[in-house]
Amino acid sequence: MSYFEQRPSIFSNYLESKGVTANMTRDRLPISSIAEAFEEAKQNGQQIILQQRPTVLHRLETNITGDIRSKEETDSGHSVTVTGITEDGNILVSSWGEEFILKPSDYNLVWIWLNPRFYLDFEVVTYEFE
Repeated sequence: MSYFEQRPSIFSNYLESKGVTANMTRDRLPISSIAEAFEEAKQNGQQIILQQRPTVLHRLETNITGDIRSKEETDSGHSVTVTGITEDGNILVSSWGEEFILKPSDYNLVWIWLNPRFYLDFEVVTYEFE
């Protein structure tokens, strides 16, 4: 069973242990449609969970010239919650309580499409609190 197939049950089991029910879409949606999906999810009280492998996240702090100071990079996968979309199409995300910027331009989407080990896509989640 692939990680994608296991992820909803891992996610749901963890949240249920905390008293939260989560319903996820079963579709992995392409990153090109994230801005529209984010606005729709926000209006419907839903969240966007983005999956990525490899992981490339830029810290929000900037240096004196306004350039982003550092980025976190790893070959392993990671899921994050989308918190916003910038005017230039970058994605604001939360990872373990810290905010980062994910730049779709960091990813060669053809390379990801051709290699099944790598991905950059998202799902829509509805949370129900008990």
